[in-house]
Amino acid sequence: MLARGVQLPSLVDFGLQFPFATIGPVVVAGNPDIHPSTIDSIELDYDRALPAIDSSLRVALFAQRNQDLISQPFAVPPVIGPTGLPVLLAGNVGSSDAAGAEVGIKGQSKSGIRWQLSYAFVGTTDSTVLNRNALVTSAVDYAHSVPRNVVIAGVGYTRDRLEMDLLGRWQSSYLDFQIGSNPLSLQPVEVQNYFALNARVGYRLTDNFTVAVTAQQFNNSRLLQTAGPPVERRIIAGITGHF
Repeated sequence: MLARGVQLPSLVDFGLQFPFATIGPVVVAGNPDIHPSTIDSIELDYDRALPAIDSSLRVALFAQRNQDLISQPFAVPPVIGPTGLPVLLAGNVGSSDAAGAEVGIKGQSKSGIRWQLSYAFVGTTDSTVLNRNALVTSAVDYAHSVPRNVVIAGVGYTRDRLEMDLLGRWQSSYLDFQIGSNPLSLQPVEVQNYFALNARVGYRLTDNFTVAVTAQQFNNSRLLQTAGPPVERRIIAGITGHF
């Protein structure tokens, strides 16, 4: 698979304008010369049936390149403008590359038992002018803000109209950002690695309708998944119709 995406600059990127001392001792401005960001992706997948264990194996290799990354003016180091005043200017700040692999297996037996297990790894590198001093911090930091390792494992069972599933997900630590004491900067926050378990029990009332109860993250009452507020345990009940 080959793909290309384009991120167009926003009106804020093009024309934001705060005169000197409006929000600090700098001029904050957009930049009408910003180029669109381009994202080029390539992925190669291989699938193989494993009839001896009623399973299928998938191996995937992928790579991505982001060029002309766009940064908001608040995240870039100031420059001295033609009038001699410090200027925070939106602009293209560099590139970022990512490459990784995923291997997974899933299957289902005639007795109604099903299973899945997968592992994914991604390595990310940045080549930008950002985050090179302590005064201004940018959230455009993909080298540290993407989990490098993710493991997913699940098991399920179906008997007549009853369905039961248990799914676990573990991911390694990564860096997120929140607003700090300096309004022109962000505060980095390390989100520790975590493990979350989801469980579901469903019952098919008819061939078209199923009622189910799902417990999300039931092994943790509160879990820090981002730099924002912790995610709380959730119990969801519903009915699904298929026609």
